[in-house]
Amino acid sequence: MNVLRGTSRTAGLASGASLRNLVVMAEVALSFVLLIGSGLMFRSFMELQRVDPGFDPHNLMTLQLVGAPLRLQTPEERAVLMGQIAQRLRRFPVCKA
Repeated sequence: MNVLRGTSRTAGLASGASLRNLVVMAEVALSFVLLIGSGLMFRSFMELQRVDPGFDPHNLMTLQLVGAPLRLQTPEERAVLMGQIAQRLRRFPVCKA
């Protein structure tokens, strides 16, 4: 057992340790970059929450049409569809705060 403890590292193992140290330093540097980037993204998100959009977003309903307008080729067909949708949307009660 004493024989094994008395041996020193060879040159090949020492180069592996320096490579390992280099990888650890790169990981730490990358983690700092990711931490700073996520902090900046969070800060930007918080600033976007404070921006005035120019309209009252409360009680606002949005609509996305998928598929149906693509099948309607003529502008007249699209106009009829949009008119029908507008009629149906007018039936919804309007909430006023």
